[in-house]
Amino acid sequence: AAGGRTTLDDVAHRWRRAVTGRPPIIRVEDVVRGATALAARVGLEGLTMGQVANELGVTTTALYYYVPSKQALVDLVVDAALDRVQAPPPDAGAWDERLRIFEGAVRDELRRIPGSGLQLVAHREIRPAEQRLIDIGLEIFAETGADELQVRLAFTTLLAYMIGQLWLDELGAGGRTSELETLQDATGSVAF
Repeated sequence: AAGGRTTLDDVAHRWRRAVTGRPPIIRVEDVVRGATALAARVGLEGLTMGQVANELGVTTTALYYYVPSKQALVDLVVDAALDRVQAPPPDAGAWDERLRIFEGAVRDELRRIPGSGLQLVAHREIRPAEQRLIDIGLEIFAETGADELQVRLAFTTLLAYMIGQLWLDELGAGGRTSELETLQDATGSVAF
């Protein structure tokens, strides 16, 4: 495979060659990688445990051994995307430039997985991958010298913008032009 990395097809082929009657051994990382590839094609809403199992060359029952539910699988996929986002280094520029870099990196990762934006607000509890990004955003906003309340309000506004922008991106990419056109009409044809 290119760059010394094994493609999912190569991995699935090896698994299918496993001894008949014994499910191939997979790792949670393999499940996340396979589910992420599938979700990039069908979106999180269209993702099913059966499709992921098929993608990995295992039975659906075997997949449930590693991941207890579809929501747990979705959480793993979104968390893996968030884990790929790195904090911009201090030498990347002033706080506002670093914030633009950070916001763009978050959106770039989540944009690859349709439906992932709303997952950021789908839970009562904040998972570690989400908390890490919240902390990065708050640290960058704190560099402005604003008080803690203003920093939190500013970050919440940025988060709402990112989720909204991801939703708009999905409308355009998914061919749902009527909603997108309605928004553009309401805003004076501003391109989203």
